[in-house]
Amino acid sequence: MPRPRRTAKLSEEIQSVSCSSHKPGARSDVASAQTRSDPPIGAFVAFLAAVFAMGSLGIDAVLPAFPAMVRDFHLRDPSQVQFTITSFAVGMGLGNLIGGPLSDAKGRRAIILFGCLLYAMGAFVGSMSGGIATLCCARAFQGIGAAFATVATTALARDSYSGATMARVMSYAMMFFAMMPAVAPFIGQGISIAFGWRVVFGVFAAFGGLLALRTWMAVADVNTERSGLSMTVLADRARQVLAFREVRIAIAAQACNFGILLSMLGSIQPVFEKAFDRAASFPIYFALMAVAIAVAGFVNGRIVGTVGAARLSRWALGCGTALAVVVGVALRLHGVSSSMEFPLFLLWATGTFFVYGFTMGNLNAIAMEPAGHLAGMASSLVASVPMLVGSTLSIPVGMAFDGTPVPLVLATTLFSGVAFLILYRLRLSEPRS
Repeated sequence: MPRPRRTAKLSEEIQSVSCSSHKPGARSDVASAQTRSDPPIGAFVAFLAAVFAMGSLGIDAVLPAFPAMVRDFHLRDPSQVQFTITSFAVGMGLGNLIGGPLSDAKGRRAIILFGCLLYAMGAFVGSMSGGIATLCCARAFQGIGAAFATVATTALARDSYSGATMARVMSYAMMFFAMMPAVAPFIGQGISIAFGWRVVFGVFAAFGGLLALRTWMAVADVNTERSGLSMTVLADRARQVLAFREVRIAIAAQACNFGILLSMLGSIQPVFEKAFDRAASFPIYFALMAVAIAVAGFVNGRIVGTVGAARLSRWALGCGTALAVVVGVALRLHGVSSSMEFPLFLLWATGTFFVYGFTMGNLNAIAMEPAGHLAGMASSLVASVPMLVGSTLSIPVGMAFDGTPVPLVLATTLFSGVAFLILYRLRLSEPRS
């Protein structure tokens, strides 16, 4: 049987937001615990990870298919194919912005279902596209669908859990979600070679359809409150969410995080192909990097209740920035032999993904914790603003690609350092150990 929430324990475990329940607009955990109980964590984590995987699968499985797309569309500039990633990310950013308020007004279940179906439809249209422009448009709708489902499921998680339990759920979901980048490139490469890249999008459509069926059969709304969709109501809810200092800081740090992630996703395959002539082995190395995310997510889930989400994220970003500085200087100044450049780059890339495994779930939990009954709007802002800002940051990084990993390493060093400085502002809100 599910256990009622132990609010006294939860308020201690997420140290960085321990005082949030006293601010205007925050939902009382005590009152919440009196009216409902937490759903089983295992089944919810599995569903949450599967929904999160829509975005990961939609990006990672496409990367090995880039050369086939370039040939099929007869692109004179191969870098144009990177816009299939950018358009998907922009669609997710816009979908995140809209999906949260819609889930507040229409219910989490309805928006998750609609998002899964839209994801499947966008993938189907993409599989039939005759040009790169049509494919990018379909990818944008696919991204919107993934965002609708993700943001509504995240809000459903906040409806069901809070505090350290919320951080633990997000960490474990991120751990399983991280395994998708480990297998998605192999899926994309294998299908693309055997059947063509268009069948990859057919797999996307089938996955979206299966998740829609799962939502229809087994997902129920926890929070039955509904809000309006007028601009006045939405603006007021956004103002209430952004009034929380933790939310503003977490969103800013997450924007830098997405800048790192999207820059790497857009440039890492060309780096393997052009700088190191390892395009054929790219899925293997990318899978190893993805395992680093899973390991970090598992470790984070085990210790976040003791150490604190903000403190863990700050430590991870500090270590990641230091590693990036060392590697960036070595590559930029040619301080290592050519035989050592690839191992050094691989160490940096794996370390960066390891940091990502610590920060993404924790920053989401920090931002969502004080939201309470504003979870839908909070989920939208937390997901959309970082995604849109991160997409914007990644564009010049991709354009700066010069056949070496240097622009990517230097840019992500900057983003990581800024995220560390932003998150450092949460230090004063944490109890001294």
